[in-house]
Amino acid sequence: AAMKDKGVKRIAIVTSIGAGDSKDQAPFAFKILMMTVMKKIFNDKNNQEKAVEQSGLEYCIVRPGGLTVDAPTGVINVIDGEAG
Repeated sequence: AAMKDKGVKRIAIVTSIGAGDSKDQAPFAFKILMMTVMKKIFNDKNNQEKAVEQSGLEYCIVRPGGLTVDAPTGVINVIDGEAG
């Protein structure tokens, strides 16, 4: 509501692969981490995505699946719409 009051029309957020409707896209070993040692983090990420989706703003959710410090490869995979 505060963003709308200030005239904000759209928002972009960064969460993680495995958050929201991308749970099935996470590798098996990562899913284990998501359900155990990272459970609180993923609860926060899921709550963040839900709040943005329900905000009434236009939005873009970015879910990096593996950021590294390696040199860029130029390869980008994009899923438009619902993950699955």
